[in-house]
Amino acid sequence: MVYEVDAFIADTKYVNKTTNTNTLYTNREPENTVYSMWIGTNDLGAGAFLTDESLNGKTIPDYIDCIYEKFDKIYKNGGRYFVLFNNAPLELAPLYGTPESGGLKKSKYWVDKVSF
Repeated sequence: MVYEVDAFIADTKYVNKTTNTNTLYTNREPENTVYSMWIGTNDLGAGAFLTDESLNGKTIPDYIDCIYEKFDKIYKNGGRYFVLFNNAPLELAPLYGTPESGGLKKSKYWVDKVSF
């Protein structure tokens, strides 16, 4: 969330010196563009919130606030249509599911899973 939205907004301000126009987004209008974000497992899963390894003790509301701050930035830059993707049901994924329900006991991504 630190890089992508700010880089996109900078790109929308880009002016090609030869044509003196923005040649990156020639047809981007509020009525023809949808912006989406996804709360991913890299934010909430193993190595993050789920295993108490979040950045600086962040909480779920902190993640939600961050997403809406980014949507606000895009809105101020002309965006009007937004989609927020939530996580898939993690308990159905082998990495997060319990061993009794077909989940892995451990993996290279979560080696100490059984201790949680």
